[in-house]
Amino acid sequence: GAEPLGFLLSMAIPKDLDIDNFKEIIGGVLQACEFYSIPLIGGDTNEASEIIISGTALGISDKPLMKDTYNKGDLIAITGDIGLAALGFELDNLDTIYTKKSLKPEARIKEGLILKDYATSATDITDGLASELYTIKKDGFGFMIYEEMLNITDEYKSLANSLDLDYLDLVLHVGEDFELLFTISKDNLEKLPVDCKVIGEVTDSDVVELTLENGFVEEIKNKGYEHYVSE
Repeated sequence: GAEPLGFLLSMAIPKDLDIDNFKEIIGGVLQACEFYSIPLIGGDTNEASEIIISGTALGISDKPLMKDTYNKGDLIAITGDIGLAALGFELDNLDTIYTKKSLKPEARIKEGLILKDYATSATDITDGLASELYTIKKDGFGFMIYEEMLNITDEYKSLANSLDLDYLDLVLHVGEDFELLFTISKDNLEKLPVDCKVIGEVTDSDVVELTLENGFVEEIKNKGYEHYVSE
């Protein structure tokens, strides 16, 4: 829930990088800054054997939301659909809702600014829903997620199956959705002026669980994108 102030861009590029490719990178950054109405205020450029890009967004908040300030009985919600980017990375067709989500994610800035007055806690989903749930989990509390509330479409399941992929693994463990994951009381949910999807609830089970569509309950594995593991 922060008001954007500016963006810092640091780049390391090969000395033989084609100038047109460099212009495309900078053009994309400037286009994003214009979209979010924030200035590119600085950064750094160095030489490297491959392209390395690191960005830092600066913002200010008078009421920041913490990750673990939820209460038992709070509802768990997300701002949009998850798993789209995960499937998009696997598709060759670039003109689908899945590939568009993977290639052009949108930061939920407006929603975050509103949520700070309603939610009890919040974070963003970068490394997968499961990973984020374990990141915000505190002792004595658990989470129950309901598969039917995730609204996974038949088309999604069919595409995943055609690629020999587990659709629940894509939805829970891959990430790159950049949607907001938050907890909120039932009373505040009724007042919340933000489109969202309730997917579960905070419990005192001390376990992160998933109720499948068939009614069976299983523990969600603590697995997500791992930044420091090489293939």
